[in-house]
Parts: sequence; C-alpha cells; structure tokens
Amino acid sequence: MYFELHAQSPEIRKVKQIVDLLRQDKLMIYPTDTVYAYGCLLPSKQGIQQIIRLKELNPKKARFTLICRDIQMISSFTKQFDRHTFRLLNRYLPGPYTFILAANKEVSKCLGQKMATVGVRIPEHPFTRLLSEQLDHPFLSTSLHARDKIVDYLTDPEEIYKIHHNDVDMVIGCGPGGNVPSTIIDLTGDEPQLIRQGLGKDWE
Repeated sequence: MYFELHAQSPEIRKVKQIVDLLRQDKLMIYPTDTVYAYGCLLPSKQGIQQIIRLKELNPKKARFTLICRDIQMISSFTKQFDRHTFRLLNRYLPGPYTFILAANKEVSKCLGQKMATVGVRIPEHPFTRLLSEQLDHPFLSTSLHARDKIVDYLTDPEEIYKIHHNDVDMVIGCGPGGNVPSTIIDLTGDEPQLIRQGLGKDWE
C-alpha cells in the first residue's frame, strides 16, 4: 500500500488511516527529517521480527529508536534524568538527533529482552510529528538502508515502494528523503559522548 502525503501539510485523513494500520501491527516505511526508515508500533512483536529479518539483524543485538511525541513521552520509557539532560533534550529536540538514555523496565518489557539503554528521537518532520500526536504512543524506528554498496540510503519514495512493497505493509511518501542520518549522542555517562556525526551539526 502506498500513501502519498503533502510534505509540509500531511492530510489528516490519510494519517488516521496509517494510525489504524499501525495499531493492527502493520509495518511501514516512512519519512523522517533525516532518512526514510522502517517503523512499527511499540510493542509490535510481528513488526520487530519483520524488521530484524529484513535488515538481517542479530535478534539479541538489534537496537531500535523510539520515536516520541515529546520529552514527557520519552521520560515514560527511560530512567529519571537530571535537569542538565532535560535541558539538552529540550534544546536539540525536535531535530535530527538521536539521544541514548538509560532505559527503564518498560522498554525491556515491550521488546521482550533486557535493554539497559534506548535511543530516542523527536524528528522535525510534519508527517512524523502529526503521526506521533495521533498515535499518542511511541513507535519503533530504524533507518532504511539501500541495497547498494555505493548508495547508503534510498531517497525517492516511489523507488522505495517499487523495491520494498512486498516487504512492508505500507510506504508513506512525502517527497524526497535525505541521505544523512541523525547525529547520535550518548547521555548515559558522566559527559555527553558523540557516537555518530550526522545531520545535526550544531552539537556542542
């Protein structure tokens, strides 16, 4: 199934259709403010297993990012963080950043395995923001890599649909995607640690 939405003003009717499908354990490919990604509702055991198979991941080492509506939602899946961490999250989110935080028991419960940490994101993308608001619940996400040794990420949603329409339940197209992933910052230590330099360039 292919949904084409306006990049800046996604049609609410279509977004609600997507929400209904996600609540039925469906798997999507969708746009973020960085690259196109796989996504499924937390906790969708079916969606998680499908992503692990498609990306040929080790189930015991597979890591996913939680896409959240706001910092309050993030805090429901992490251990309590201090004011400094809150200020960092508030400063850089929404935006092209993934922050690694100490996970609480809810994450392990949802994923079916013990997880000490979890990556969290609030992408600055109209569709993703609207979807998060309508779901009122986090969804799992992991980048969609190209099956090409030269190109890291696919950017054309129509091409993505042609390649992956048999792999997922729906592809959401909102115009061309990016080809630079998010910047990853680990906040679980005494000092923030840059793990991957991505699209977010103003990290201090």
